[in-house]
Amino acid sequence: MAVGTTRNYARTEGEGVALATSVATGTVLNKPPWAEVAEIVMSANGVKYAFCPRIRKAWFFNGSTYADSTAAVEDKNLATHLGPDAMTSSGFVYVGADDPFRGINVTMDGSNKNSNSSTMTVSYYNGSSWASASASDGSASGGATLAQSGLITWTVPTDWERVAVNGLNLDFWVRISVNNTLSATVEIEEMSLLYRNTNYAQHNGTATLDLSWNNDLVGGLELLSTASTPTAHIKYYGN
Repeated sequence: MAVGTTRNYARTEGEGVALATSVATGTVLNKPPWAEVAEIVMSANGVKYAFCPRIRKAWFFNGSTYADSTAAVEDKNLATHLGPDAMTSSGFVYVGADDPFRGINVTMDGSNKNSNSSTMTVSYYNGSSWASASASDGSASGGATLAQSGLITWTVPTDWERVAVNGLNLDFWVRISVNNTLSATVEIEEMSLLYRNTNYAQHNGTATLDLSWNNDLVGGLELLSTASTPTAHIKYYGN
């Protein structure tokens, strides 16, 4: 889409994001669910970018029932959430997408985080069983997982295969478990997926970068600076 193209969309929304040269919590962004186009202007330098897979399903399984929080974690609305309240070792958080992804950016509610000592395990399906993805848990603090907003990351397994969960056969699922019971109230306000690798596209300079995407496939953007810590000014358009 050419710079300066007239926008014939019903909705617009903007945000400013401070970027870094490496991936961080603030650089993995959910787009508004209705957004189809973004204009990005950098305050300095250039930007590296990737389209992040859309979350198809985000479920909390409490050991007996599944609670669907898909819309809540991708709506860019901090008033809605996925709540693994008092999650035990027999419960799971499932996150599924059409494409492999190398991590999840979780935004925790400032007042409703886990404070109980507990370790997270992220598993994937290898074709015959669930296996550990050997994830690095950036949500952990003081021995408690989901105690802060952060990146939960792993190297995409070469043997990751599709499997049906709760009757839904998505291409790729991760299953998050804990070894000790979480606090009574835990709220994950947002989740956004990381692109499968770090082979980013690059846009040099401060000229407007126009991006458009298939709304059915893309859930957000991963943005990095080519140098220093400039601000990316983003304007979303959609219907």
